[in-house]
Amino acid sequence: MKVNGYGHQIPPEGDDWLSWTIVGSRKTGKTWAGIRWMQSKLTDLSRCSRILFLGPTTSHNSHTMKQMYEHLNNLLQPGLITFTRKGEEFGQFVFNPTGSVLQARLYADNTKHNLYGVHYDFVWADEILNAQMIVDALPATEKFLFTEPTILPVDTVVSRAGDRAPTFH
Repeated sequence: MKVNGYGHQIPPEGDDWLSWTIVGSRKTGKTWAGIRWMQSKLTDLSRCSRILFLGPTTSHNSHTMKQMYEHLNNLLQPGLITFTRKGEEFGQFVFNPTGSVLQARLYADNTKHNLYGVHYDFVWADEILNAQMIVDALPATEKFLFTEPTILPVDTVVSRAGDRAPTFH
């Protein structure tokens, strides 16, 4: 699926990258880019994927999951997505044609230990300070997207609001 957007909102081309980091001020479309990237992974008909969204607070996760739900409902035919929610901190989307699963979890200091041994194909960590810690905790993950980390992962492709093309960090 082709993702349209500004230069900093479009994933790097090719398959030779592990992590993509978007840096920008408020209202530059970081969340929009993350939602579009997650949606492209969730609705890929060629595979069944396990996808993780990590957010920093309960209200942040709730807001982002609501945006993701509205986006998917507007984009897809009814019945293709099943959404379940357990409290304020956890939500899960299932793409019924392939069985792909997108889970949203609250990130906390102890989450790192809860991630070891869990397999996700794709991870989006939004406003998580130490992106390298997430990469280290999930070594089998194919691709990561980080929005606004303080500590960048090693060898990440960085997109900044206003950039025309991603740069390698």
